[in-house]
Amino acid sequence: NTKSIILYKFEYPYLIYLIILNAVFYLIIIILLNNIFIMKVAILFTLKRDSLFFPNYLKRPARSFLSIFKKLIGKISSLLLT
Repeated sequence: NTKSIILYKFEYPYLIYLIILNAVFYLIIIILLNNIFIMKVAILFTLKRDSLFFPNYLKRPARSFLSIFKKLIGKISSLLLT
């Protein structure tokens, strides 16, 4: 009986941790794919317009990705700490 209780206590948080990791992994992949799509659209727009507009457009998706990533890390750390 004691062994099963110990195993259950060990496995339960571990499962939650795995689920969180999985969710984060998929979110990051989705965000990255979104960014690639935004970049492609931006490149198409800039090719049609002028090259001066080009660098600003490329910087924007990266910034948004970083901010989203930071927010995710903050949320996960707060979840793990509590």
